[in-house]
Amino acid sequence: MTPKVIALQSHDDYTLKLTFADGLVKRYDCTHLLNHGMFKIINSLPKFHSALIDDLGGIGWNIDDNIDSNIVWSNRIDICKDILYQDGIIVQDSICTY
Repeated sequence: MTPKVIALQSHDDYTLKLTFADGLVKRYDCTHLLNHGMFKIINSLPKFHSALIDDLGGIGWNIDDNIDSNIVWSNRIDICKDILYQDGIIVQDSICTY
């Protein structure tokens, strides 16, 4: 089972620094998403920096900040924790010391 994201930092280069429940810290590059489909909405830094951790431990963005995505689930675009964990690059591993 993939651990949940428990902390999130967004950066101006459209990367996310993600801390997972197992202690791993990974960097996920979102630049490949910025011009495709529903992810075009995060192609501005203010929107990108509004990333949040969802109830399932992945990350997401509200499409319209005036709509509660917990009620209107279609108001959110997200990236599941499995993709983030699998494709993220390890920045820090609290389990191993190098």
